[in-house]
Amino acid sequence: RSLVERLLARGMRSVDVAKCLGLSLSLVSRYARRERGLQDFMVYPDVAKYIEKLADRVFQGEVCGISLYKEILMLTLYILGRKYACSLHYAIDRDINPASCRLCPDLVSSLMSGLLSWFIICFIRSNKHGCN
Repeated sequence: RSLVERLLARGMRSVDVAKCLGLSLSLVSRYARRERGLQDFMVYPDVAKYIEKLADRVFQGEVCGISLYKEILMLTLYILGRKYACSLHYAIDRDINPASCRLCPDLVSSLMSGLLSWFIICFIRSNKHGCN
């Protein structure tokens, strides 16, 4: 939601926001009216700074579609790893203790270790930064 709001505030048309993000026009409108989006991660200065920079890049036409999806995925992993989504998780499942829960940081750490191993193997096999 935050990215949609920033793009619209920069003057990007709703239809272009929808196309770039792969969202329906209806969902873009609901984000703009704050009818969707459970948590505003803009309260975290590091996330807010990243989203502002990302919005600038999208608005300038530097990133869109699959490359934007990758950026959003990396931001999501960052948010989970920093435990910024714990209150959202707690609202869904009151049995967890956000102060001691390590589910998301451990998951992100495991995923990143796996990705790093994959990139190293690919680099060694192909002497490039990706698998052929």
